[in-house]
Amino acid sequence: SLTYVEPAVMWLVAVWAIARGSDAVSGELNRGTLEMMLAQPVSRLAVLRSQIAVMVGGLIVLAAATWFGTAAGVALMGSARGIYTFGGHMKWAPAIVAGYAASIACHMFINGKLF
Repeated sequence: SLTYVEPAVMWLVAVWAIARGSDAVSGELNRGTLEMMLAQPVSRLAVLRSQIAVMVGGLIVLAAATWFGTAAGVALMGSARGIYTFGGHMKWAPAIVAGYAASIACHMFINGKLF
């Protein structure tokens, strides 16, 4: 299976995405700091970059927690019996990092003129 269908992980990612999205859109407004932020000599691109950095950092933490949690669970439960190794689990890390980088690069290429 190429999909990850653990319900707890899907729920956690969905809740995080909704919370992060709503905070990115209305967080400063709800905290009453939007006017102060916009009054600073900071470009909108810098504000957008900071939101993107927080989002990417959160995704990295969620992905790492999922990955290591899965590895630890399989190893501790002993369901692999020598077939599964942690190194085999981690061999896909460069491909996943390259995928994240490619998706960010495509987004910036397609939507760069909007910034």
